[in-house]
Amino acid sequence: MRTRPARALQQPPLLAALALATVFHGGLLAAGSFRRTYDAYIHIFFADHYARGWFSTWEPRWYTGFTTTSYPPGTHQLIALLSRLVGLEWAFVVVQLGSVLLLVVGVYRFARLWVNDGAAGWAAALAALSSSLAEVVHTFGQLPTTFSLAFLLNATPFVHRWVRAGRGRDLLLGAACTAATTAGHHVTTLFGSVFFLGPVVVTAVVDALRTPRTGEPSGHPQRLDRTNLGPLVARRVRRIAPAVGRALLFGVLLVGALIVVVLPYWLWSGSDPITQIPIPHASRSSFLVDRNAGLVFWLVPWGVLLVALPLALVRGLTSRAWPLAASVLLLAVLGTGGTTPIPRLLLGGAYDILTLDRFTFWGTIAALPLVGWFVDSLVRGRVAAVVRANLVKTCRKCHPDATDSFPASWLSHYEPSAEKAPLVWMVQLFYKLMIPFMIGGLVLQIALHLWRVVVNR
Repeated sequence: MRTRPARALQQPPLLAALALATVFHGGLLAAGSFRRTYDAYIHIFFADHYARGWFSTWEPRWYTGFTTTSYPPGTHQLIALLSRLVGLEWAFVVVQLGSVLLLVVGVYRFARLWVNDGAAGWAAALAALSSSLAEVVHTFGQLPTTFSLAFLLNATPFVHRWVRAGRGRDLLLGAACTAATTAGHHVTTLFGSVFFLGPVVVTAVVDALRTPRTGEPSGHPQRLDRTNLGPLVARRVRRIAPAVGRALLFGVLLVGALIVVVLPYWLWSGSDPITQIPIPHASRSSFLVDRNAGLVFWLVPWGVLLVALPLALVRGLTSRAWPLAASVLLLAVLGTGGTTPIPRLLLGGAYDILTLDRFTFWGTIAALPLVGWFVDSLVRGRVAAVVRANLVKTCRKCHPDATDSFPASWLSHYEPSAEKAPLVWMVQLFYKLMIPFMIGGLVLQIALHLWRVVVNR
């Protein structure tokens, strides 16, 4: 893991991923995909409450009245502010699209802590086209989920630099991002920090353990005995002590943000305690019995990531990214619901209250750096090198003078044309025509929607 200055928005792969996310998710949201989701209008309802009375905490229009402090207000108040300019529905679209774009940036910055820039670029592109993100945004309409995770991911490089180098600016920025995470959804801070910030902190401490301090004696004893074990342990403790201390300080700030940002919620829950009954949800079903639930809450979110996940996990577990790989494995298991007894054993009483699809969503996002490495390896890494080497051997059977770059050309003996390889030629022609048409059509559709909003106002 490397500490590098944050210039993510200057990177072409990230800019391409952001453009992809804008066209895909922006086009669907502008077309009204949120209107058919489960939760979008609930969040718009809360936003309407704050638009009507910013400091009011009592909403009388639903369930004979309830207190709005029972839900973190960050996303709802942001929609309420923007609704003054564009109305509630378009404000929801803007905040949701902004959350998606911020999440893509967060994936890129998070991935750079574990893999090279090329793999991080692939991770960002995979995030833009992620089936789990599409399901959360366009089927479930879970704005607080995307908003809070986006800020949590963007907190990770600040936390890493703080633990490793101790820069006060990084501490403040990391704390600010986690405070914004809590304002979006406190559950993301409470549980998500374990799976995203936890691996970052562990790896930063391990890096400190392996990095000799200035002026530290070099070398390592060939044999451990009672005379050298104590000094050796003391040397390692001195290496990690500053990093551990900084990690503990950030932990205190994290807990403080979790308490202060949603303090009205904690005060309400303490003064008016309720007995929480189990919340029925198909994400806790056995996916072997309820296959529809397994399709919606496990297979669709993981999607094509399942193809690369085994190799990506092996690579992660055998490298310095093992804390991240362990986190992905645990999230994948927790996301299986009632298929195994493990989630209930680990979550205890929270099992009957939490919807477990959030763990699957987090798992698909946490896995992207490792899957991005796999894709990058296929394109230009070790896997690509092995494939090229085998192709060169095959090519040299007929072309003895073939160079190492020979397989990089068209793999057939002819360029695809209507006469030679007509099927490949037709597919290429189809994509050359269809891709500009689709992208241009989506851009035109968004422009027409925006024009209609301006005209109607």
